[in-house]
Amino acid sequence: MNDYCNDENLNRILPPEERNSGGKTRKRDDIQCLRGVAIIYVLLFHLFPSVFRKGFLGVDIFLVISGYLITMILSRNTPISLADTGTFFSKRIRRIFPAYYLMIFAVLVVGRIYLISYDQHLLAVDSGWSLAFLSNVHKYLQQKDYFAEAANYDFLLHAWSLAVEIQFYCVAPLFALIAHRLRLGKMLVATVAIGSFVVHVESTSELHFSSLPSRLWQFLAGSFAFEFHHRVNVLPAMACKMVAVIATFLLSPVILFIPNIEFLCRLTVTAAATLIIARISPSVNDFFISRTLLFIGDISYSLYLAHWPIIVFFRYMYHADQLLFKDCLVVAQLSVLLAYLSFKTIEKYFIRENLLKALLFISPIFFSSIILMKYPNAPLLILEQQTDRSSITTLLNNGSMSEIVKKTIRKKLLCFPLSRLSSENGDEFDAAECSNGQ
Repeated sequence: MNDYCNDENLNRILPPEERNSGGKTRKRDDIQCLRGVAIIYVLLFHLFPSVFRKGFLGVDIFLVISGYLITMILSRNTPISLADTGTFFSKRIRRIFPAYYLMIFAVLVVGRIYLISYDQHLLAVDSGWSLAFLSNVHKYLQQKDYFAEAANYDFLLHAWSLAVEIQFYCVAPLFALIAHRLRLGKMLVATVAIGSFVVHVESTSELHFSSLPSRLWQFLAGSFAFEFHHRVNVLPAMACKMVAVIATFLLSPVILFIPNIEFLCRLTVTAAATLIIARISPSVNDFFISRTLLFIGDISYSLYLAHWPIIVFFRYMYHADQLLFKDCLVVAQLSVLLAYLSFKTIEKYFIRENLLKALLFISPIFFSSIILMKYPNAPLLILEQQTDRSSITTLLNNGSMSEIVKKTIRKKLLCFPLSRLSSENGDEFDAAECSNGQ
């Protein structure tokens, strides 16, 4: 989701058209634009879930891109050594961790100010799993469905994809070793990919959406795209161009409105992304390159981190299941602004620095987040935002209280997002009553 094809050591494994005259490998603009398309789809899905129902497929595109780029990075030195593995993880930490941990810390700080005590507790639990890149495991253990939670007030719901990506990084060097050291290594990796796809199709919704076993096939599809990239010249040029045009069409906004056959959509998008990334027809790939998509692709990682917490906080403050169109525009603009600042000040800085500087930046943020998780409640706002469900119930059951006061309590307190709390306690939460202030 967040790697760049700009390491000069890759020159010896990339074709001449992807190198700069000075010998350095240049960033592939088509992949950056594809990344831009992916984050736009995700953003549209989260802002307008009832309209862009298939926008979640943008994450599938990200996973294929990651598989391609990680395979490319690991293919610099074969066979891969322990030192190569250490360098690989050092770069992944510098690329991902600073912006990621800063996002979690910022969510905890804002949550400490605005959330009621029970929701602070939920956020603290979610943050603990997210800090360990295990949020997808947490959701599976809770048997939480992603699409049900997307309509709820889960501020770190989007962290699952980063968790899956980090988990893939942990096994990627092993797959690279198997593919290059064993005689039938690539066939073995292909078998694992097929098995992963079967798990994805046959498993429960909680498992198939956010677990590494059910997503591994998409990362490995990107790996196969890298291997195929160097053999594409053996195919007829016209056939390659036709296939590339079809793949581009399948990744167009049309995919957001096709019938609701999820696994077929996911298979289609993964195959199309694999073909585009393999660059089977450079002329077709270059056709959809634009400066706007390049810009969005550059900030896509920070935009992915920033957009969802902002959306949920807006919904939380307006106690709304879905934002108004004008609010969506504000959220989109704010997300892009914060993403651009993060890209310029965090991402670009730490990818050029050494691991020690990244760790010195991460450590205080990490431990400060733990402190906020351990002591979530703080008297930072007015009384009603520190009031839990039981206190509200006690007040509403007070027989001596006038109806006017009860209506005020309902509007000011009950209308705060308590759906997660209500579901935990088996209570009913009347959204109509909330909206009417009765």
